[in-house]
Amino acid sequence: MIEVTGDSMIPKFYPGDIIACSIINHSRYIEWNKCHLIATIDRGMLVKRIMPRTDKDCLTAVSDNKEYPPFDIPKDEITGMARIVGEMGKLSPNLSPNKKDTKKRCVKTLAQPFSIIYSPVIFSFVYAAFFSFIW
Repeated sequence: MIEVTGDSMIPKFYPGDIIACSIINHSRYIEWNKCHLIATIDRGMLVKRIMPRTDKDCLTAVSDNKEYPPFDIPKDEITGMARIVGEMGKLSPNLSPNKKDTKKRCVKTLAQPFSIIYSPVIFSFVYAAFFSFIW
């Protein structure tokens, strides 16, 4: 679980949002145009969409906020990568100047923990863990 900072991924992620990640151990598991957490030597930790390049030595990092242009990251600068598999928005009236957008995000944030609980994978894990203690 990692807290998002900065505004380069607005409207997908806002500062203060908490993201859940799954570590990627091989480049074949990169999901193009999906959000990833990228650990780099020079730029630190980045939350970006990843796109392939014809030059196989680089990846293109794309922000959702159009004020930030895409940029290339040399593969030898990447020290680790993870897919973003979930998020929990920050409950704050200052998330967005658009009150409708803020209301939607708050409802999404409140509903998300329940959708995680009812996820079949999580339910199976909790069910198995619970019954392993009984037997």
